[in-house]
Amino acid sequence: MKGIVIEELKYKLIILTEKGDFIEIDKLNTRAKIGQEINIKSKKISTKKALRRFALAATAILIFFIINSLIYGMIFTREYVVVDINPNNNKNVAMEIHYNYFGNIIKLQAANKKGVSIVKKMRNLKFKATNVVINNFIRTAQNDKFIDSGKQNTIVITIASSSKSINDESIDSSLEHYIKENKINARPMIVLGNDIDYKKSKQVGIPIDKFILINKVIKNNPSYKFYDLNKKSIDELINIANQEENY
Repeated sequence: MKGIVIEELKYKLIILTEKGDFIEIDKLNTRAKIGQEINIKSKKISTKKALRRFALAATAILIFFIINSLIYGMIFTREYVVVDINPNNNKNVAMEIHYNYFGNIIKLQAANKKGVSIVKKMRNLKFKATNVVINNFIRTAQNDKFIDSGKQNTIVITIASSSKSINDESIDSSLEHYIKENKINARPMIVLGNDIDYKKSKQVGIPIDKFILINKVIKNNPSYKFYDLNKKSIDELINIANQEENY
């Protein structure tokens, strides 16, 4: 009788015979690969037993993929929030907040050299709420004299999210409340983009808030050139973007 090898166990081979039966044979006496047709003489096993083995194998594979998906979702970044204080001058300080696939903060990272010292002082905040992390960053930057109380400062929050799970209105409201409550002379701004914008801004070496605003202006008016817009400040780009939207 002939059959096809469909599963390889430690000491046995499971065969599907030409009659549609499942049988097992001694692996030590037969050299065959899965999918190979062989001649067999052995004891028949029940279809139920064979299907049970397949179900267990399928379950193990499913569990493996679920566990790997959960691990991937927890440790890899999906979305970003970038806080940039006074981006219009060379004394700006910036930080990135990284979120996993479940919307939890998994990493705080400096977005420029001056941000390194600030982020180092922000301990035990990785799993806190976004507004808590942002407020702490602003407070630390203020203590380190990156915010000038004698003039108006600019705080830009860039949200790079494709899933739209990060609530920009909540962040904006919390930021305005914190600035007012602590009597900080600053103008808050929210810039919306996605994770693709974040990756592209890294490739060209331009801060993400500026990268998004430049592309927003060009989208509204293609006559503008990327190179020329890159020479302008954040405030200038916001004004141009608002003007183009009103036309």
